[in-house]
Amino acid sequence: MQQSEVVPRDSSRVGRSWRRLLVRIALLGLILSVGGSGRAQTTDSTPTAGSASNQPASAQSNREPLRLILGTVTEQRKYSIRVASGEEDLEVAIPDGVAIDQRLDRPKLDLANRLLTQELPGSQATGAEFGQAIEFQLPLPQPLGLLAEFSHPNERRRLLGDNPKRLIRYRLLPLENLPADSGKELTLTAEVKGVDADGLVTLAVGNEEWTAELGNRDARLGARSIADLKPFEAEVEVLADWIDNRWVAQEILFRQIARSESAGQQPRLLLLGDEVSLSVLHSLRKQLAGRYSVYHPPENCRGTAQWNRLPLWLGPYRQEGYRWDTIVFNVGLGDLSTEEAEYAERLKLAVNLLRQTDANLIWLTTTPLPSAWEPPAGLAAGKMTRAQAQQKIARLNEIAREVLADFPAIRQYDLGAQISAEREGKLQVWSRQSSAVFDPEQSALVAEWIISQLAAPQPEAPK
Repeated sequence: MQQSEVVPRDSSRVGRSWRRLLVRIALLGLILSVGGSGRAQTTDSTPTAGSASNQPASAQSNREPLRLILGTVTEQRKYSIRVASGEEDLEVAIPDGVAIDQRLDRPKLDLANRLLTQELPGSQATGAEFGQAIEFQLPLPQPLGLLAEFSHPNERRRLLGDNPKRLIRYRLLPLENLPADSGKELTLTAEVKGVDADGLVTLAVGNEEWTAELGNRDARLGARSIADLKPFEAEVEVLADWIDNRWVAQEILFRQIARSESAGQQPRLLLLGDEVSLSVLHSLRKQLAGRYSVYHPPENCRGTAQWNRLPLWLGPYRQEGYRWDTIVFNVGLGDLSTEEAEYAERLKLAVNLLRQTDANLIWLTTTPLPSAWEPPAGLAAGKMTRAQAQQKIARLNEIAREVLADFPAIRQYDLGAQISAEREGKLQVWSRQSSAVFDPEQSALVAEWIISQLAAPQPEAPK
């Protein structure tokens, strides 16, 4: 394979280049290479099956020599990190000048104390009330700069035409790190001058001052370093190139996570799903307290198009104290616009990777929609009627049963049917609302049903 050099990158272009490359890599199928249920552990930096570098020359000619490595940092060195990514264990070199950004979730700025507070979605502080997530505090540079990006000139005009302005993709950086020429069509640079009690920021843009609302879709803190990539406390998305027989990082995006507190103490349960699973999460934790440690990825797993992130969600499960005893999973509501064959293929890939964890697997059927449900605005499924969406859910559940028929050791629980049976009973209030998620009272009931499956006999694998 022809080797290439690491090209220094202008930090102002990192956001756009990152997204473009992610899309290209995803389309080429380089993110998730499962192919079978056998183990394929690696303990060195040699590429494994599925990586671009060990494919035949004819296959490489049509592929980019780039790979998106998703996983958890398990070791930090001066110029490299080791990443647990599914069944792989990869060492990634980090040269000087590589852009390292930290993903921000619901960030709150405190300029007076130079602090940024962010929460970890899907987490739960010990003894916390419903929905209260673990929070982290990070130091903020001062003076603080902001680099916003827009997908299209029309989006820029629309978002900046509001009052307050709305920014949905942005990086917070030391003011001195802002590019001198950010371009006028798709980017905006500003100094963050103040924050009010409602979280609205005052931005100095040239000779003007603007009031802006900072969103949570793609918020990042830039100018981070390898020292921030702490073992078992950082989930990374590394865009890497195979250079001189090693993986070399080109760009890094990471999220700070909480180190496991229950290693070796009690069984670990992982819940994988969309916003419905997140609404049940706290009740599961409460009812299983003392019996299981219950986890969920720090994000909405959405539809199968996002399940190429599964190596990230599974964490370092081959490490002692991080193994999963039970994984409860569902994917479907986010696939209302997904082609049936594509749904089946993606689900099969995900199941193959889940089986490699050696955990007890429990599949939940996709839940029905309440009577006042409306499709989310801006999505491909937005033109669906509720009746059409219900028909699609029924079909996706049929496809899931067909896929899982090849995996008899996976327990299947028809949660959708259980919920439908209680539409006029215990879930009558839910059945008339517009959102498919459950409130605390409703989620307690759904959690009971899911927990009942934990005690059921595990299906025997065929001999």
